[in-house]
This record gives sequence, C-alpha cells and structure tokens, in this order.
Amino acid sequence: MLTLYRKFRWLAGTFLAVGLAAEVRGAAAPATIHGFSGFHHTAWNSLGAVFDIKQSSDGYLWLTTSNGVLRFDGVRFQSVEDATDGVVRNGEIDSVFLSSSGGLWLSTEGAGLLFWNDGRLSVFPDRRCTPSRKQGQLIEDRDGSLWVQATAGLFHLRGSVCEQVGANQGYPGGFPAGILLDRDGTLWVKTASGPLLFLPRGQSIFQVNKSGEGLSTNFAFLHQAPDGTIWLSDDQGLRRVTSKFGAAAFSPPLGRRSKRNSQFGDFTFGADGTLWAVSATGLRRFDHVEQWPAAAVV
Repeated sequence: MLTLYRKFRWLAGTFLAVGLAAEVRGAAAPATIHGFSGFHHTAWNSLGAVFDIKQSSDGYLWLTTSNGVLRFDGVRFQSVEDATDGVVRNGEIDSVFLSSSGGLWLSTEGAGLLFWNDGRLSVFPDRRCTPSRKQGQLIEDRDGSLWVQATAGLFHLRGSVCEQVGANQGYPGGFPAGILLDRDGTLWVKTASGPLLFLPRGQSIFQVNKSGEGLSTNFAFLHQAPDGTIWLSDDQGLRRVTSKFGAAAFSPPLGRRSKRNSQFGDFTFGADGTLWAVSATGLRRFDHVEQWPAAAVV
C-alpha cells in the first residue's frame, strides 16, 4: 500500500501544481510555458518522490519530498532554507504543515517541531509530538491545538505541552494508521489494531465506529465526501463508514472484500461527489458513489 500511496501523492501533486500555477501569488508563467509539458524541466524532475502537497493562504505550494521541503511560486522552486531567509536549515526539515494563522509547522528528524510565522521561529522540542517521517499527519483543531500521527502513538499538542492520548480517553494505544478532522470538528482515528474511533467536538472520550473495524497493517486513509459522509481505505478495502439519509454505511465481513470494496490506496473526492482512488492498476473513477458501482479506469 505504501507504493500505491506514493503513486497517488505524485499524481495528485503533479495535477494540482499545474492547475494552480497561474494563480500562485499573482506570478505569471513565462510565455513559453503552455500546459503540462512546460513543467518538464530540470528543477521539476529533480524533486524526487512527492509525499504531500499543500497550498498556503498566500498562494504558494509547499511540497514534502524525498529531497526535503520545497516552496513553489508557479515558476520556480525554493528550498525551505531560502524561503525562511536561512533561519531554517534544509537538512533539519522532514515535512511541512500549514497553520490557519498563515504560519508553517515544520517537522524535524530529531529536534521536534518548528513553527515559522511572520519571520519568527518558535521551537517545540518534545520529539514525541513529531509526526512519523514524511507521511505522518499533523492536524490543527479548531482551538489551535494539534493532533499528531506519531510512530509511538497519537499525541495532542496544546501550547507547548505534548500529551500522549491513551486509555483514559478511550484510545487503545499504538500507531494511529489514519487521522481526519471533519467539517463538524469531529476527530476520526483509524487504529492499527482494528477499531475506527471518533471524538466529537467538545467531548473527551473516543467512541467506536463499527463500520470501520479491521486491521490496518500500513497507513490508512480517511476523507470526507461532499455529502458529509466519512470514507476509509485500508487493508479491508475502500468503504463508506458513516451513513446519510437513504444510504447506509457499508462494511464487509472482515477478510472478505467484494469487487466494489476492493483494496485501494489514497483517494479524494471532486466537488461533484466523484470519487478518485488509486489502485494497483491505475487511477479509478467512481461517478455515483451512493450506488458504489464498478470503477471506470482512466
């Protein structure tokens, strides 16, 4: 699944970068660049594997790659060291996450978290609150605190205090295979040991979603569809784990996957509800996910 994940991230990153390039910070691409082919140059080809790509409020694209964290302004790539005027060193940074305040959270290999905002750098040295390398997620809650998908477990960073989430909060411990904060402020966590948990906004104890049970031996992927339902992709397949009016959640017997619940890697939803998912045979499209039909290969 790791290979599928990387493949999807590269495809998604490529299309997103090209589509947004003309909008980034008002920068106009050179007249010789026409469409996708214009981005096949030395700088683009030297990115290495792209694990994640995000767009900040000022229009820049930030990429987490096998060659470090890079910023793209629609025309050129800059290292994180250049983007911070030398305050942050390239070799220290593993991945990048965006803050609602406009700042950047930067994870390091051994020095904890860094926060860069308005030309100032803050250090959060507790290494427990560092996401797992390259692919681990850092999610900002509505109160400004951070949920951390770390190798040693699920952690919560409030101010400068890093706390491990455990049995007192209804979390069984271990690696959180996937995490998501939905539009209502509910935190979803797929545990590696089996249960899919959710923590409604304002509550302190996780609850169990039985439609998402099953082992997750690698990273799992959680996303919210335009209709508000939550979807999960892991070893048990790709399925909807919450229901809406007229459509029940779907969870197959553990260890048994139907053709329409085949195993996929990461996935995303279009604004029209179309689901795109990566599989071993390529990128697949599902036009009517409420019926969960056979996929169209593209």
